[in-house]
Amino acid sequence: LSSFGVPSGVLDIEKAAFKSSGLTKIEFYESVKNIGAYAFSNCRNLLEIPNFTIRPYGNLYGNGVWYAFEGCEKITSIPNFKFTNINSFIGTYANCTNLEIIPHHNTNIVTSMNYAFDGCRQLKEIHINTYNVTTMYRTFRNTDLANLTVMPNFYIGKTTEAGEIFAESVNLTTPHNVMNLFKDYNLGYFSTLRGGFKNSSIETVHDFELYKTGYAWSMFEGCKNLTSVNNFSASIFSIVAIS
Repeated sequence: LSSFGVPSGVLDIEKAAFKSSGLTKIEFYESVKNIGAYAFSNCRNLLEIPNFTIRPYGNLYGNGVWYAFEGCEKITSIPNFKFTNINSFIGTYANCTNLEIIPHHNTNIVTSMNYAFDGCRQLKEIHINTYNVTTMYRTFRNTDLANLTVMPNFYIGKTTEAGEIFAESVNLTTPHNVMNLFKDYNLGYFSTLRGGFKNSSIETVHDFELYKTGYAWSMFEGCKNLTSVNNFSASIFSIVAIS
């Protein structure tokens, strides 16, 4: 199966409908309202995703697009999706290793972005509104943060869970890279940053503060290039471990 057109009138693309298929092209109509979890997961030959609007009307998978496009390795860009009432982006684009740009999505009510861009090594731009996101577990794990430079709508003021958020990130040599990436929003307000930079390429840590971080164990575990830690501070409520 290399090409498929979803018939007009179809409302749902069900869970794992095309998972691990040989699809190179998929077409469907505006009638589609739901994309189930893992619907196009590991479609390694899929070259593009059609434009569509999702309006969940009772999604069985948490009003989200869980791992929907995970592992679509040949996709470099995606359309300007319109998502209405989507609250979860868990693993949506994980391991899309050549994906470069996430355009504007109507995602104002998204609260979870766990694993959302995990393994997206070529990602350069993200235009998703994250104002209400509260969980970002492994969101940028195994990405190339040197490439990721444009995030105009990224806000992390409400994020509390950020375990392993930057773990295994290549070309991340200092947390200040991350500070610049997030501009005005200090990572110190995460309540959980356990394993935050685990197995990353960090070389130095300096002038780095965790204001309200409650748990940060193993934050630098496996950072084999880390040789210097200066002016690292945490509040009295923090539990910090440098492994």
